[in-house]
Amino acid sequence: MRSAIESPRIDLRHDGVDDNEWCAALRALPTTSPRALVGGAPRVVVITPHPDDETLGVGGTIAAVAAAGVAVIVVSLTDGEAAPTTLLDLADVRRSELAAALDHLAPHAGVVRLGLPDGDIAAYVDDVTVGLQALLGPDDVVFAPLPDDGHPDHDASGVAGRAAAEAAGARCWLYPVWAWHWHQPAATPINRGVRVVLPHDAWSAKQRAIACYTSRLEGDAPVVPAPAMNRSRRPFEVLVPA
Repeated sequence: MRSAIESPRIDLRHDGVDDNEWCAALRALPTTSPRALVGGAPRVVVITPHPDDETLGVGGTIAAVAAAGVAVIVVSLTDGEAAPTTLLDLADVRRSELAAALDHLAPHAGVVRLGLPDGDIAAYVDDVTVGLQALLGPDDVVFAPLPDDGHPDHDASGVAGRAAAEAAGARCWLYPVWAWHWHQPAATPINRGVRVVLPHDAWSAKQRAIACYTSRLEGDAPVVPAPAMNRSRRPFEVLVPA
């Protein structure tokens, strides 16, 4: 059943909101560490609509909690096969990139692939919610995309992840990826979030993981443009309580 989710159009032909405009809002956020964010949870379940979103949005936090002994499960909803590229067998490429990225972030992470059609997660949001709920336990911590991140797949993933976590009694944190591009810093749910300060090792692991996504980064017109890369080099990540 299709959920009624509307997403604004993200025009990556322009740079979006300048990072300097985010500075005051980000300075006002409370800070925490990755380990404090998840508390005593034995497992973190990361919901990613496409391979690379987990790394761009919350890769440093994944690396830090994994290094602290927390189990990590990544639920990859699509293989990202609809991204604009001249590459053949893009789904295979992006699955391999995800595996390589996780080798840097959380080498023992489990991966659950749902194989939904890239660009159409909203058509399956109710089924995804039920499936995620069956996977989750009340002691888990869930990382899911912000439900108004701005890409239809991200929004649907966030809706499903938040609903599944609530039904399972699990804590849920929401991470932005594209919201940085178009949200207005003076009026955004990001302002309810926390700055998760990354240990240097975790930050470095995130940068190595990002570099694994060559299908997203290379060429004359990379799918992930330079401003998004700059945001991913911050020494912190922002997560919003669900």
